[in-house]
Amino acid sequence: MNETRENNSSAQHDNYLNHLKSARTGPAVLKTRLIAFRSRDKKSPIFAFEGSDDKSVYYHWVRRIKPGLRYEPFPCAGKPQAVGLWEMLERDRGELREGIYFFMDRDFDSEGNLIKSGNIFYTDRYSIDNYLVGDDVLDEILKNEFHCHGDPDCRAVVVGIFFRLYNDFIALTKEVNRRLFYSRRLGISIKNGLPDKLGKLVKLGLTEIETAGFSADALVAYEKEPDIHEVAGLEQEFAALDGPTRYRGKFARLFFVQWLNTLAADRNSDAPAVFRERLVNEKVHASRITLDCLAAKSELPSGLAEFLENLPEAA
Repeated sequence: MNETRENNSSAQHDNYLNHLKSARTGPAVLKTRLIAFRSRDKKSPIFAFEGSDDKSVYYHWVRRIKPGLRYEPFPCAGKPQAVGLWEMLERDRGELREGIYFFMDRDFDSEGNLIKSGNIFYTDRYSIDNYLVGDDVLDEILKNEFHCHGDPDCRAVVVGIFFRLYNDFIALTKEVNRRLFYSRRLGISIKNGLPDKLGKLVKLGLTEIETAGFSADALVAYEKEPDIHEVAGLEQEFAALDGPTRYRGKFARLFFVQWLNTLAADRNSDAPAVFRERLVNEKVHASRITLDCLAAKSELPSGLAEFLENLPEAA
């Protein structure tokens, strides 16, 4: 009984904190910030992003496509706030909506649920994170940060291990993603937030991975469970999703970053298990494998180049 009371109290506290956060970052507050900026700069294009991570990743992507394009980044502290700001500007139909462009994650939204607008770009994958995780990114990291240049055979071995582990990770998190998918499509609220530590999802080592032992029901706890008829029409659609590109990207990045740190420790070891030879006069600095590092090596989202090319400011 005491444990239940403590859990309820914790949930109420989290809800209160979320309410305070929303009050500080809601669409009306964002609009006020936008007005303040436009009072000082009436010409610069404004790129509204879901959050600060998006701001950093898109910086690298935009620079690769249009290195001369200058814009003002405008993080919105979450997708609901970004959508809310877009809707508010559309309702106003005023000059404030001119020159502002929104960059949003696809998430689990269906094509029909995406806002159709010339000033919104959607990723074709779940989120920006899904572009940062993959064998191409890993190969570039191995060449540069891991000093495996000139040794494609060594890199192929490491990429092979990653490929196996990542496929296993996708399989182990399938049911968690299924519940997230149903939640999004059916509008079901989730209690207590989502896992933000990899240890809640899997136990990951250098060459092995296994479940962490938590059920998908516990990790993605619904406020109200849907009935069988509600989910029946969604099962086939979820089954058709490609896990690496269409499952929750933040989970994938948690996996990738932790594994890269473990891999770096092996590379720096006097007796490495994966690498054939130990490093001499070199060292892998795991702290340098940052969000910016991953973004600089990642594949570009489909359609982003065309979106940027069509901006009046890019002409």
